Amino acid sequence: MKFGITFKGEGSPERTRYLVRQAEAAGFEYSWFFDSHILWRDSYVTIAMCIEHTQTMRFG
Repeated sequence: MKFGITFKGEGSPERTRYLVRQAEAAGFEYSWFFDSHILWRDSYVTIAMCIEHTQTMRFG
């Protein structure tokens, strides 16, 4: 069984980076981000930041 974590995009970049690293350390394989041009930050910038700070996590 594979596990993933989802983010709405409203958290601070530092908190999001911390949670993604913790999820990876706990064995989660996927990280998903909501995308909205009105409600939250640009998800692609956040995904790029998280990719830089993880080794095996897959993003979408």
